[in-house]
Amino acid sequence: MRLNLNDEKFVNSIVYHNMAYCFNHACPKANTCFRHIAAKMKKPDMKYGNTIFPDALQDGKCEFFIRPRIIKAAWGFHSLFDKVRHQDVDSVRCSWVARQATIVITVERSC
Repeated sequence: MRLNLNDEKFVNSIVYHNMAYCFNHACPKANTCFRHIAAKMKKPDMKYGNTIFPDALQDGKCEFFIRPRIIKAAWGFHSLFDKVRHQDVDSVRCSWVARQATIVITVERSC
């Protein structure tokens, strides 16, 4: 799979509904920041939403910078709990989901 950030349809398909856009054209990272790329390709009927203010850029660094990249992710969790005893499934599932949520939050903050 190739990451095509010039394809408006592709970019809009991976933008989540409450994502903060960046309109700071003077940012040195603008051409590689997904927030800025998505802002350039936002749908014309979108009139308001979350945004990153230009003063978020401090000393050439922005804590909201997101570098678009392709990652390998696990697939096929439908049989993950097949060998767990029926009476233990709920507690194991809740424990597993809680750990995954913590990992996702940690990854999101580091972007």
